[in-house]
Amino acid sequence: MAHEIAVILDKSGNTATLSVQGKVVLFSRKMGEWKISRVREFTLSDVQGMSDLRCKMDELKEFLGDCSNFVALKMEGLPGSILEKNQCNVWERTGDPADFLDEIRLSIEQSSDEVEKSGEQQNSYSVNYVEKSPGNYVVIIKDIQEKDLGITSKQALLPFLKKGGFKTLEATFNHLPPWLEQELVMHNLKQQVLEEGEGLVKILIDRGR
Repeated sequence: MAHEIAVILDKSGNTATLSVQGKVVLFSRKMGEWKISRVREFTLSDVQGMSDLRCKMDELKEFLGDCSNFVALKMEGLPGSILEKNQCNVWERTGDPADFLDEIRLSIEQSSDEVEKSGEQQNSYSVNYVEKSPGNYVVIIKDIQEKDLGITSKQALLPFLKKGGFKTLEATFNHLPPWLEQELVMHNLKQQVLEEGEGLVKILIDRGR
């Protein structure tokens, strides 16, 4: 829900990674203002092995409850995959939550509106982002551009780009969407053309270091 967002914070109150000694703060929006709903100390710095990691993530999921949006400074690998598989959107942001909570809320609401406007066909089509290695994804947008699937390339790709949580994304298009270049610049993403031919453009979108 857009009115509940959890953020992992460091001792200074800024976004952190899960590998530092921090705390997860769940913010709830009521009467137009963000308030702290609950807080829990959390870190993955002391995990020992895969079993321990999964136990820690289970504890985090239990703490989040119905909250389906989680913000971190950076989120890669298994922790991010575990959250996303449990229908929790992962966002990457820097700084004080006051600077980005409303921006994320508006993005969530905008994405929801676009899904509703696309009609029933949208509900029957799922964009498949395949994680071929930790943080490196592949997606095919070409079919969406060539067929009437009830979803646009922007609806399929933009929410993924906004969330972050990836190192690279290899995307295949029929043609490069006119909106893409501006969005890549806005989100500090780099683009490299891997393959180009008649009715086919394959690019690599890189978040850099």
